[in-house]
Amino acid sequence: MRLRFLNSGDPAAAGNEMSRMEVDAYGIGIMLPKASCILLKADDLSCICANILKQEMLSCGGDAAVPRHAISGGRRKTECLLIGSLAQFNRLREKLKLQPLGLSSLSDRITAALENYFRSEYRLKLGKYTLYPGRRKYVMGILNLTPDSFSGDGIYSGGIDYMAAAERAEQMAAEGADIIDVGGESTRPGSRAVPLREELRRTIPAVKLICGRLKIPVSIDTRKPEVAARALESGAVLINDIGGLRDAKMVKLAASSGAGVVIMHMKGRSPAVMQKSASYGSVAKEVHAFLSLALEKALESGVRPDGILLDPGIGFGKLPEHNIELLKELRGLRAIGRPLLVGVSRKAFLGKILKRAAPRERDNAGLAAAVMAAERGADILRVHNVKAAQEALAVAEKMCP
Repeated sequence: MRLRFLNSGDPAAAGNEMSRMEVDAYGIGIMLPKASCILLKADDLSCICANILKQEMLSCGGDAAVPRHAISGGRRKTECLLIGSLAQFNRLREKLKLQPLGLSSLSDRITAALENYFRSEYRLKLGKYTLYPGRRKYVMGILNLTPDSFSGDGIYSGGIDYMAAAERAEQMAAEGADIIDVGGESTRPGSRAVPLREELRRTIPAVKLICGRLKIPVSIDTRKPEVAARALESGAVLINDIGGLRDAKMVKLAASSGAGVVIMHMKGRSPAVMQKSASYGSVAKEVHAFLSLALEKALESGVRPDGILLDPGIGFGKLPEHNIELLKELRGLRAIGRPLLVGVSRKAFLGKILKRAAPRERDNAGLAAAVMAAERGADILRVHNVKAAQEALAVAEKMCP
């Protein structure tokens, strides 16, 4: 007799093994919900609700943790960590429907969160292009048209060589880029805003040329609604807004144009000051709350749901330890209900880990972080080195169930 562990808590691994064992399909369907271990955190509860929630989860065979003060009622708001299998959470949802004090509505929220968390595929509509996050991982190639890019890859030598920019975009497409992201303003920590006229001069001719030569989606990386509008007129189909749709004009443009949009979290109002605001109680909790609210507002304003991507904003108003914590907890953002775009390529926190200053020396570390992000739920990776990213993903996807 021999014993071996499978990937604990992974329903896919359990399903694969049961299929290999030729377990009856009906039996597999019954057992799969029991093969996961889910940690679901409920915040901002009253103490009485937290205690009821704990007792109901215990009665379902799961477990729950509450702070000491929740028992004594020493604070107005508290939290509860629920621990259990999908089957136990399904029983909990039914029990909560019979409870007062708003716990019946919590049942609906748990249902939606679990559906999003385990969702296997999205349909992402970007102009005439349709992507299917979940079927595979996608790569967004970075094209910086700036003289001061933090990564040192900006195509700018006394001015923009638009043909060189188009050729670089073509090279990335040949290497496997699924999206080209064009930017004309550096957003490195401490960077100052580029005047509107200059950003238009840098980006719009390049966007026109690239869209005319490539048959993949082109994204415009900008905080300015005027730049985004001109880029969309020139063929771009995705607005990559590091401002997180906090500009009312950008929201209106995204809604009226029907374009895709990336909503990103950034602490602070601009790259010039964002690192001065890098303070969190829980970075994962704050980013989740920001993106959830931003998504709600976008949908209320008429932005198409099938065109929205969410980006946790690695490096934007975050210290190295915040970036690492956020990447560890990345999978939790899937519960919001939209595909995730993550950019870790050549970021400064990698240099801190390696104790290397030069951005181009961080590529290997960036690949490792990108693959881990993909394994934790990222659907699209924003990278400088497209070929290396595609090769790393091809190997990683063979190893993931």
